[in-house]
Amino acid sequence: MNVSVENISFQQDEYSIDLLSYNELTQQHISRAQSRRTALALSAMAQSFNAAQPQTTTTYGSGTAYGSGGTASYYGSAQSYTHDPAASAAAQAQIQANVQAGVSNIQSDLQRNLSSMDGYLQKTTVFPGQSYSGRFQSQMTRFDQRPKSIYALTVELGGERFSFKFIEEADIQTHQRKLF
Repeated sequence: MNVSVENISFQQDEYSIDLLSYNELTQQHISRAQSRRTALALSAMAQSFNAAQPQTTTTYGSGTAYGSGGTASYYGSAQSYTHDPAASAAAQAQIQANVQAGVSNIQSDLQRNLSSMDGYLQKTTVFPGQSYSGRFQSQMTRFDQRPKSIYALTVELGGERFSFKFIEEADIQTHQRKLF
């Protein structure tokens, strides 16, 4: 007989809660890693653009001129733009090093997340006399200010149904939830 999350239904009170397959969980981890890589690239692009810009220096001055016809006050400012290629190159090198470290961290996190999925329920053929166990993950359950929720887990195998019920009590003030 084949066993997978398709053989299991999960319900919280009157709501059906979807279970995630092994492939869906894997894809979630990969998608998160891709999003993190995109954010890292955009950040590096903005930092590189900023590092390539010339430095602006503004000088302010004011004074008073005295003469036979009276006095005159003046105020002025001047801006100058300078580009320091060495500082720009150093900033670009640091940005590149940060990107490489970030990509390494993202890849390491992805590998750790994928490795943590060992033991998740995958579609498996179980032969007579064998046993099989696996973990699974559901979509988010609801916390809608109820003092308790009832969870029903039903496994259908070979035309037989096995049902399990759990009660979750919740403290509305602290949002603490406990399964019994």
